[in-house]
Amino acid sequence: MSKIKENPMPELGEFLPQLNILRLFADSFVGEKMNCLGGGFPKLRVSKLWMLETLKEWIVEEGAMPELEELEIRGCEKLEKSQGLERLSHLKELTLTNMKREFVEDVKQNLASVGRSHILLTNKFKSATTLACKSSLLLLLLFYFFFFFFFTWKISIYNYVSYLSFSLLDKTRMSEFHIRLLIRAPLFFVLE
Repeated sequence: MSKIKENPMPELGEFLPQLNILRLFADSFVGEKMNCLGGGFPKLRVSKLWMLETLKEWIVEEGAMPELEELEIRGCEKLEKSQGLERLSHLKELTLTNMKREFVEDVKQNLASVGRSHILLTNKFKSATTLACKSSLLLLLLFYFFFFFFFTWKISIYNYVSYLSFSLLDKTRMSEFHIRLLIRAPLFFVLE
């Protein structure tokens, strides 16, 4: 984790003019205010701000990120203020995940005030409890799936091989079905 405290956007926008995708993930920025300067990020199309837990204010100045089409802000729980999203003329999709309802309503109002309400705005809110329950359930299902198919398959092959061995000793119990299975038996061992 880089844990940058100073606003990284002026330097990134200036030194990486060809940048197409910018992702700032958890703890990559630990400051409270981020400012995208005019003329910065001229080729940026996608930007993702995920779990920047200390970010309180994000400002997009006139002329910043002129080609931005997709913006996702996820889990920035302290973000209260965003200025300039309405200036992003090419913005087509805005996804807000686990954001305060007040913040989402403010963004909607700002976009609507300049006639940009046609932007696809998605707000997904998932509580930590819901996410924990879903992930626990998924792990439990994966465990049962693994147990059922792996161990049941191994046991059935073991029983099958044991039965074949017994049948070979007692040739009177061999049938055409057993002979066909015996011919296919080496394939089971190759699959292991």
